[in-house]
Amino acid sequence: MGTRPRLMVVPALRYIRMASASFVLATRLAHGAVHHSTSRVLEATTMYHHTGWATRKPHRFVSQVEQCEGRCLLSSFAELEPNNSFAAYQPLNNDTSYSVSGAISALSDLDYYAFYALKGSTISLNCRASVTTGNRSTEFDPTIGLFNPSGNLVGSNDDSGTGSIWAAALSTTTNQSGIWRVAVSHYNDFTFTEGNSRPSYDPDNDNSGPGVHTGSYVLTISGAQKPEIRVYDINDPTEVDATNPTKFRIDANADMPRIPLKVVGITPAPNTQASYVWNKSIQLSQTDAPLATTAGYVKTDFNPETVVGSENYMPNFQGLTRGGNLSLVVKTTVAGLNLEAKRDDRTNPTNPFKIIGTKPGAADVVAFINGLGTPGLAAGATHNFGRIVQAIIKHESGGNSSLVNQFNANGFPTFNSNADGTSGDGGAGLMQLSLSKVTQENRWNWKQNIRDGFNLLAGNLEQANRHIRNARNAVTAQQLAALAQANGVSGVTFAIPTAEQLLLNAISLFGPNSRYYHSYRLNNSYVVTRNPGGTGTINLNVVPNGYVDTIIGLY
Repeated sequence: MGTRPRLMVVPALRYIRMASASFVLATRLAHGAVHHSTSRVLEATTMYHHTGWATRKPHRFVSQVEQCEGRCLLSSFAELEPNNSFAAYQPLNNDTSYSVSGAISALSDLDYYAFYALKGSTISLNCRASVTTGNRSTEFDPTIGLFNPSGNLVGSNDDSGTGSIWAAALSTTTNQSGIWRVAVSHYNDFTFTEGNSRPSYDPDNDNSGPGVHTGSYVLTISGAQKPEIRVYDINDPTEVDATNPTKFRIDANADMPRIPLKVVGITPAPNTQASYVWNKSIQLSQTDAPLATTAGYVKTDFNPETVVGSENYMPNFQGLTRGGNLSLVVKTTVAGLNLEAKRDDRTNPTNPFKIIGTKPGAADVVAFINGLGTPGLAAGATHNFGRIVQAIIKHESGGNSSLVNQFNANGFPTFNSNADGTSGDGGAGLMQLSLSKVTQENRWNWKQNIRDGFNLLAGNLEQANRHIRNARNAVTAQQLAALAQANGVSGVTFAIPTAEQLLLNAISLFGPNSRYYHSYRLNNSYVVTRNPGGTGTINLNVVPNGYVDTIIGLY
C-alpha cells in the first residue's frame, strides 16, 4: 500500500460464492495429501478516494490468484518458524510453483521464504489476506520484497496484488541463477529487517486504528526451478550453460570429456551444507549401435561419489574411456525432505546426455603404432609389422583406405555388419576386434583398440610358431627314417619357419577364417626336397588365403 496518496484508486472487494462455478481443486501438499477448494468470483467496486468517497464504478473479475489456483498444481506449505530473517528462511523445494499459508503475528514479525530460480526465469509473487472481510480497515495488509542470490532487494510491493483488498504482488525476470528469497511483512515496512516495528493503521487516519498490520496470508510463488541436472558454464560455475549442451565428445587423443555438471533447483536449509550423493553409469543402447549384437546394452557402473557442500560436480571416469548414454542420479536431504534429480534416456528421452567419440588423425594412428615397436618373432620379416597393422586397419574399418574409422558419423563405435546392414560378428573399432575380444574400453578408446589388435597379432606369431613346432615334433624318428629311405636321402629334417612366414601366419589367423597360412604337408603328404650333400628337407607349403593377399596388397 505504501504511503497513502491524496488521490488513488483502490479496489474494494467482496467475495460472492458462486454455486454454479464451484469445482474441486486438487493441490499437491508437501506431505502428499490432497487439498480441496472451491472457486470464488470476486465483485469489485472501484472507488476514488479523495478525503472521502466520491464515486463508484462496479465491475466483475476473477482474481488472478484464484485463476492460478484453478489451473495450476501448487505445492502447498504451511509457514514454519523460525523464518524471521534473510539468513533464517524457510526453504521451498521440489516444484516450480508454491502456495504458502503463513501469518504475521506481531508488528515485529517477518517471514522469509527461499527457493531456487534459474537465470532468465520469470518470478511472479502474490500475497493476499487469508481472511477476507470486504472491509478495508480490517483486512490484513501485507507487503512483500524479493531478494536476489546476492542478497540485494530487487523489488517490493504493497498493493498491486489480487485476491484481497490490500494484496501485494510483483513480477521480475531473473538476472542470475541461485537461491532467491521473498520476504512478507506488513504495511509500510519496506526494509524487511527483523524486529522492525510499524504502527497499526486506520485507512482514514494514518498511524492509528486497529490491526491490519497483523493477520494470516497466502503467498503464491511461480517461476521456481525443480531439481534438475544441468551443465554449468565453465567460465561461471554459478550459472548453467545457456546452450544446454547434451553431447560430449571423447577427444581425438582418446581422453574423456570434462562434463561440468550442476544440480539446480535445490535450496538447502539455513546454515547447513547439503551433502550431494551422485551416481553415474554409461550404457550403449542398441538404438545407437544396433550391431552391438548380443551385448545389447553395454553398461558400466562407476563407484558412487559423495560431494559435500557444493552442487557442482565433475564426473570422475576413473581413467576409463566410455561412451553412450550418460545416466546420472543425485540425491540430497533438505529439512527432512528427500530430494532427487535424474538425467537419463528415460527421464529425458528426447534429450539425454550422450558421450560420443571423435575419430583420431591418421598421423596420430601411425605414430601410435610405431611407438608399439616390433615383436621379436617378427624381427627381420620382409614386411614391417607396424605397417601390417596399418594395412589391417585399412581393410577392417577403413574401406581399404582409411586409418581413422574408430567411430561412425554419429560418433558411435564402428561395428561390423553383413550385407543386410543389421547383423555381423560384432567386430568393433579400427581393427574390428571380434566379439570375444571386444571390451568396453577398446570400443571407445582407439588407442586401446589398436593396442589390443596389435597384441592379438603378436599373439598369433606365438601361436603359429607353436603350431609349426608341434607339427614337427609330432613326426617320430622312425617316420623320418622311413621318409629318408623312400626319397633316397641320408636324412630328413624340417625347415624352421622364417620371421616372414610366421608373420603371414599371424595375418591369416587374424582374418575371418582364422587358419594357418603354412603347412608341412602338401595334399596331406610330406614332400622331401633333396639338398646338395644328400640330405632332405621338408619345407613349409603355402595354404592359399585371400585375406593375407588383401592385407599384403594394402601394405
